[in-house]
Parts: sequence; C-alpha cells; structure tokens
Amino acid sequence: MYTISILDKHITNGLICFKINEYEFQIRRTVNFIENELLKILTKLKKRLADKDTAGIAKILDDNKNINTTLFRFMEFLCPTEFENYCSYLCHYFFDDLKEPKISYRTIFRFMKTNDVKEALNGILTMRTDFINEIKTPKRVIQRHLDERFNKFIVACKNDDIESIRKLSPPLGDKSLIKRIYSTNEYIKVFESFVRRIGDRLIKEDQPLSKIEVARYIFKNTTKKSEVGDALTQIGRLNIFNEVASHVYSTLSSKPSSYRYEDDIWIIREKNLQGFGNHTLDFSPLSDIDKKHLKAHIHELIKKTAIKERALYTRVYAVTTIYNRFTELPYKDVYSIFDINYYHLLHLLDYLQQIKKVDGQDYYNLTSIYNLFQQTRLFFDWYIENIDSEQNNSFREIEMHNIKSFSESTDYMPEEVIGKLEEVIHELPEMYQNAWTIMMNTGLRFSDIQELSSECITYDEESQSYLFTYLNVKMENQRVQSGESKYHTIPVSHVVVEAVEKQKELTADLRIVADTDRIFITLNKHSKVVEFVGRPLARAINRLIKKHNIRDGNNELFHYTNHQCRKTIIVDLLSKGHSLRKVADYINHSEETSARYYRDLELKKIAELDSKLFQQLFEETIDKEIKNQYTEEEKKALFREIKLGARETPEGHGTCVKHVSFGPCHKKKCVGCKMLISGPQKLPKWYDLYREQQDFLKELEVEYKNSGIDNYQEHRVYQQELHLLKVYSETIKKMESFAKERGISIEQYKK
Repeated sequence: MYTISILDKHITNGLICFKINEYEFQIRRTVNFIENELLKILTKLKKRLADKDTAGIAKILDDNKNINTTLFRFMEFLCPTEFENYCSYLCHYFFDDLKEPKISYRTIFRFMKTNDVKEALNGILTMRTDFINEIKTPKRVIQRHLDERFNKFIVACKNDDIESIRKLSPPLGDKSLIKRIYSTNEYIKVFESFVRRIGDRLIKEDQPLSKIEVARYIFKNTTKKSEVGDALTQIGRLNIFNEVASHVYSTLSSKPSSYRYEDDIWIIREKNLQGFGNHTLDFSPLSDIDKKHLKAHIHELIKKTAIKERALYTRVYAVTTIYNRFTELPYKDVYSIFDINYYHLLHLLDYLQQIKKVDGQDYYNLTSIYNLFQQTRLFFDWYIENIDSEQNNSFREIEMHNIKSFSESTDYMPEEVIGKLEEVIHELPEMYQNAWTIMMNTGLRFSDIQELSSECITYDEESQSYLFTYLNVKMENQRVQSGESKYHTIPVSHVVVEAVEKQKELTADLRIVADTDRIFITLNKHSKVVEFVGRPLARAINRLIKKHNIRDGNNELFHYTNHQCRKTIIVDLLSKGHSLRKVADYINHSEETSARYYRDLELKKIAELDSKLFQQLFEETIDKEIKNQYTEEEKKALFREIKLGARETPEGHGTCVKHVSFGPCHKKKCVGCKMLISGPQKLPKWYDLYREQQDFLKELEVEYKNSGIDNYQEHRVYQQELHLLKVYSETIKKMESFAKERGISIEQYKK
C-alpha cells in the first residue's frame, strides 16, 4: 500500500515535491496527476514486475517517458523485491537462453524500456551519473549472478564437468575469470588441477595441442581459431596452459605409435627430432573382409619393417580410394576388393580419368592413378603370399607405359623473375634466405636441405675449393645398393659457404637443445625443436612475389615452387653446354632424368620462339582474306588464345586461326588447310603422322597387289593418300628448314 503526500507545490521550473511512503520524489506534473493517476501507474508497474511481463513494463515506461526516472526510483525503493527478481530473470534470459557472453546494467535498462533484444545489446542509452549511482539493483544482481556462476564454475572444475564449464564461463569474461581464479590459492589449486587432468585426457586421446588450443578445447570445445576468433587469447597465455600443453606434447613425443587393432582408425606417430607428427589410418570405408586383411598387412609392416609412417598412410589411402571409387561403379555383386578382376580395373581406370573437381580440373592425373594401382598391387602381393596363394593379382595385369611423360613438368625460373626475387629476398626471415640461396646455387631438393649437417662444408687443399657434402634423400637407397656412399659431394661457391655459416650460427642453440647436428631446424608451436619444412618457404616467397608484383615473360604473376630451384640450375648448366653426364654427376640424378630436362628445355626454347614468331607467321603465311576478318582487338585476343593453347587442332599438330564469321568447320582433317599455322614444336606430331601415312600406303599397296590390281598408282584413293603423304613431307621440310635457320635442335625428335 502506498501513501502519497504533497510536500511543496512551488519548486523552481514547475517541479512538485512529494512523498511516497518515506521516499521523496520530484516530477513536473500536476497535483491532480500525482494524487490520482500516479498511484495507478505504480501499482500496475509493480504487478508487471512480479509477472515478469517484459512487454507490459516497456509499454508503461514508453507511455510515461517524461517520468522514467521517477518510475525507476520507485522500482528501486518501493518494490525492491519485485525489481530484483525481475533483474535476475533478465540475467538468466540473456546469459542462459540467448547465450549472450556479456551484458551490463545498461543492457537491462535498455531492454526494460524497449523490450527489444537487439536494441538492448547494441543501442545507446544516455543516463545521468547520479541516476545510475542511485539505481543499484541491476548492477548488484548482475554481480551476484556472476558470483554464483563462478562458484558453479569452481564446482565444475572439481568434478571435471567440462560441459558445465563451457556453459558457465562465457559471461565471466577472460579478464574477470582470470582475476577470480587467481584471487585465492584454493581457486588456483582447483582450476590448475582440473587443467592438468584435461592434459591427461588429451594424452589418452592422442591429441597434442598448443597452449591456446588447450584453452579453446576446455572453454569452447574446439581447437580452431576460425571458430572462436581471438577469444581466450588472454586465458591461453596463463602458465598452466603452457605447462600442460608442453607435458602432453613431450609425453606423446616419447611414446611409440599405439593403436587398438580392432579400431577402424589408427593414429601412427612419426618422430621429428623433439617433435612428432600424426598420421591417421582410416580403415572404415572398407568392407569387413578387406578391412581385416589390410589391418593385418599394415600391422605387420609396422612391427617387422622400417617402413616410414608416411608410406603406411599412402598404402592405406590407396587401397581405400580404389575400393571407394570402385563402389561408385555399377557392380553390385562385388563385395570385396579381392573380387575385382582385370576388366573391372579397365573400367575403373577409365572412370578415374573422367572424375572432375568442382572447378572442372581432373580429380586424378594419370601419375596419381598409377600410384594408387601400384600401392594396391603391393597389398595384393602380400595377401597372395600370406593368405591365399590362389588369388589372382589383377593389378599386375594393368600396365601403364611411359608414365613419366604424363606427369606435369616443373617450370624453371626465368632470369627476369630470379633477378627481381634476388632484390627483395632480404625481406624474408634469415632461415628462408639461407635455404633459398643454397637451393638456387646447388640444385638441392628441399628434402636434402632438411638433412644438411653442421659439417656439410669442408675445404679441399688440393683443389683449393670448398666442397659441399649432403645426403641425397631420394637417391639414398639406390646409391647404397650400387655400392656408393649415400652422401654426395660437389664443389660450391663462397655464397653457399656463407649461407651455411649463417644458418649454423642461427641454429647453434637449438642444435644443443635437440642434440642434433642438422642446421635447418626451428621451434614448433609447442616450443619443441623440429625440422624446417618446405611449405612455409614456398608460401612466403609467393607472398613476396605477389607483394612486389613479380611477373614472367607472359606478364603473368609468377608462381614459385621449391623444386623450381633444382630445375633452374639444371637448365642453366645445360644451357651453358655441359654434357648430360656432367649435369647428372653434379646434380646427382640419372642421365635419363637429365635428358628429360634437356628435352623440356628444348621444347621451352622452341615454344618461346614460336610464340614470338607467331604474329609474323600469321601476317606472312595466312591468306589476306582470312587476315582481313580480324580487327586489331580480335588479333590480340587470338594471340592470347594461341599462348594458352585454346586454338590447338584436334590432331595436336598446330593452331587454327579460323574466324567465327566463317561459320562451323566441316573439314575432316586440318592438314593442308589454309587456316592452319604450325611451328617447330609440333614436329614430333608431324613425324608421327608421316610414319603412320607411310605404313598405311604400304598396307594399301599390298592389298591392291593381293587383289591383282597392278595399276593401283592410277586409282583415285591411292593418289589421295599419296598426296597426303607428300603434304606431310613438304610441311616437315619447311619446319626443319625453319628450325635450322634459327639454330633450333630437332635431332631429339627424329626416331
């Protein structure tokens, strides 16, 4: 029950002073409103608070905007229980129902006035400081609510209730939570003990996480920054997370690979100095019978051989991929990979070549398919030897000849790109600079860089030159089998010596910590010494290329790969006239590989020359009628298409310059067409066409003779085929003459 009494009617600016019970109020309204209407409003407001009627409260406040201050004071002083309960209700609504991580007393004020969540969270509310200081209930309720949540948080830590921790912690905020935890020794002990127990769980689950990832795992049930942004950054810096992350990683690093045979997913650990990497072997896609035998095969490889973990992953991936892709074909009666026969594999081989990615590119190139078949073939060999000697290995019946010719050749770096990169390479970290310098001057693969020791440089008094000794990882087994040392030694320039010395100095302390003599090592996110890997180097150089807009001769942004360094020095040596044997000896690979690179170099030179001369050929050899169909812009577009290979003929022996205005092409063959332009780089195809036509004519002659036709030279069919052979011959002669005039070697194309 409320009693209203007027105290003074004549306060400045029309304010009237009055009392409600023992509390004084002032409003700029009439005495009649105060004595008759205000009491009704207050009574209704109290009821709305008790009913938690958010819409009703907002309407009362909106209808009486000019006395909102009085109404809030009324709630604070004359119905404190209802107001406090209502504020508590709003805390639960925002924190628990809406999952809002943070609200303030201003949020409560705004929501009470608008009943709009969006406005409450993001709107603007201007209030006098004296008013905010006087209306204390919202602040007090929020603080009490957070205190209660923290107490529940501590209980959850004691009980290892990680789900409750994830629900309770967001409203507490990083700074506030840290302050609360580290306010007493008891809280510290409870929380840090809980984090250590989580570390034990991570060890059992084989999850090596960084300190920030441990924090994310505990509070957000994820380890990915992309899902939480910069949240938990401050908490993640606490020493306890660093301690636990380091303990988990060190423990797992010292453990051998462990897996339960009956599980369908095995985690295999690969040692990396102080660190390690995990490989997941997933057997789940296979049928039960195939799964059983592949597990037995992999288990035997782990226990009885020194096969590398990555190779185990490759074997499992290949077999499961073959099985998965085969199930996409309409053979419903085949339930096991061992039931796949030769004809099935032919179908599968064709199918794998037809699968496309979203962007239209081939999902598997022929080299990848070959590797899948090869790995599965080895699994079949094991099965036949150990399980069923009657089983046929269909994968050995599939032959893929000359598979290397289908692999994409690595480009070498043009001089203009090298020059521009050398000007800006200093912007990269010193380790990246040193790796780049060594690879560019020695032709080492990146895998060889990883194995370089602190003793790799020696000085030879006899030759008075520096010698560089390294382990050729790719050729190691082959060298040992042939009776050679697994290490390869080459003379190097002072720039390589300097890069090695810089790298030795850079990693001197790390080598002591890790007890290793490798010089290309670094710290991982767990502060453990591991080998330097190639992907970050390539990414950094490509970022540098993009930053400085480094382009190749076609004005396209250059894309760098680490293997280009090796290809570049090979091309450089070959271009300077060194023999294939000398290049192979220096770079330490086979003469066959050197010859392949030499052919790549010649093809590149021919293609570059042909690209430059295409415009001249177009102007000089194409009929005026055809040329006149092209505007200048269309010519430019045509030349761009030529460079991209978009105008290649179906036979692959040249380029078609037919204008769209001529309509569709009805010709069966492009040979002899006035719209065909061909360059020296197409000679291999012309040689093939010539030989095929020769063979065809010989067969035709035999057929005529067997039929008793002696004057076959006068027959129209024979004359047409003979004419085609002459066209091939004349075209080849023109191209050979063209190449000879420009000093282009074509001997390697003749068979």
